[in-house]
Amino acid sequence: MKLSVRAKITLVCGVLLGAMALTTGLGMWQLADSKQRADQISAVNQTAARLSAQLRTDISKASRATRDLLLAHGDDQRKIASDAIDQYMRDRDERRRQLRAIGDPAIAGKLDDLDAALRAADDLDKQVRELAGKASNEKASAMLEGAGRKQSDALQDAMRKLDGELARRPLT
Repeated sequence: MKLSVRAKITLVCGVLLGAMALTTGLGMWQLADSKQRADQISAVNQTAARLSAQLRTDISKASRATRDLLLAHGDDQRKIASDAIDQYMRDRDERRRQLRAIGDPAIAGKLDDLDAALRAADDLDKQVRELAGKASNEKASAMLEGAGRKQSDALQDAMRKLDGELARRPLT
């Protein structure tokens, strides 16, 4: 088959144009796939960081409510403080469930440590609430100063580890 120079140039340009179109199409497809993965990672990390901050806030609110329970004068104030503690603990537990529902295996171990620290803190809180309910604030305060401080330190350490793991991940 004898082609003229013009036909040969047109054929080569057509093949190059086709290869360029194919390469552009594949590049666009890969770029879209990469963007989708990045968006998913970003959404998971942002959600986890937000839930972690809200969890820390709920833990602080519960600690403040425990303090209010010890400062309460009278059964009605103790009841209000106890109800506040219960609400903050329900909020805290809901945030923990949401954080675990993200399903990130890298933070699962940190969440296990946090859950163990929260269980220990809840046990101590239960004892403090029983003593405060019996109007034995001195014993409850002493318990919070001794074992409570240890539990608080363990809880803060678990939250720092969780926050440290989340900080390693890009948010955007």
